[in-house]
Amino acid sequence: MNVDGSLQVALTRRPWLKKVLVATRLLPRKQADIPWSATVVRLNLNRPLPFPNGHFAAVYSSHLLEHLYHDHALALLRECHRVMQHGIVCRAVVPDLEAVVTRYARARRWPIRTPGHG
Repeated sequence: MNVDGSLQVALTRRPWLKKVLVATRLLPRKQADIPWSATVVRLNLNRPLPFPNGHFAAVYSSHLLEHLYHDHALALLRECHRVMQHGIVCRAVVPDLEAVVTRYARARRWPIRTPGHG
């Protein structure tokens, strides 16, 4: 099961609304043209997951946790643990903040200081 909380999921199920938003320039055409599967489920991930304990054999998260408040991210991880079968590993992909800041600083030719080195 693929779960997402974005507007794109809602618009996939309402193509007429997507057309209106593009026509009124409230949604860029480039974003509207991104293909989304109709099988993606939209959930509010700040609430408990609507699945029974031990329901899933795999849990994977990609670039989601960094968009949540700390307490909400911890609650979601607890929920993921609850719905996972025993012994399953949850994989979560999050941005490497140090790499992002380093690229940003280098692009502006700022000196880069590493911790403990002044």
